[in-house]
Amino acid sequence: IFTLEFLCSNFEYKFDNIELIMDDVVVVGGGIIGAATAYFLSKEGRKVKVIERDPTYKNASFPLSLGGFRRQFFQTENILLGKFAREFIFQIPELLKTEKNPNPTASIITNGYLLMFGPEHAEEQYKALENHKACEAGTKNIKGSELTKFFPYINSDGIETATFTDNQSEGWIDPFMFHGALKSKAM
Repeated sequence: IFTLEFLCSNFEYKFDNIELIMDDVVVVGGGIIGAATAYFLSKEGRKVKVIERDPTYKNASFPLSLGGFRRQFFQTENILLGKFAREFIFQIPELLKTEKNPNPTASIITNGYLLMFGPEHAEEQYKALENHKACEAGTKNIKGSELTKFFPYINSDGIETATFTDNQSEGWIDPFMFHGALKSKAM
């Protein structure tokens, strides 16, 4: 048993009474990224130890977030990661099932995202749409003048182009429930 201390910028993190176990990987931080890292490493047969300074997650950012998952990004890697996230999220009941939590869920809402661009950002978005198409992201693109045909409640003044999905490929989840299911499966 030992004390682990990290100095980061102006913050000092101290973990007391840590029992040293021969693990393959030690993950520092048990939030959503740490829990996901532990899950995927454990799935590959690695021994993982997660160290979290705030096990209540009272000061964590993930419970305060919307928990969005989407595909509408510029970079191919992010689009593919978004596609992977959606597939993973829809398999939560099977992938994250445990004896203690036989019916895990993350309360999935698949309303999608609408992104709108004025003339100053339209060209960049048109380039991103090439990546969307190559990655089969399922994104639809419309001119700003067509926006009210799909979304009559939106003022399209100043909008040159808009992208959206209507195929349940984007949406949001309850991040706290998702974290709990990941954590219980990974540790």
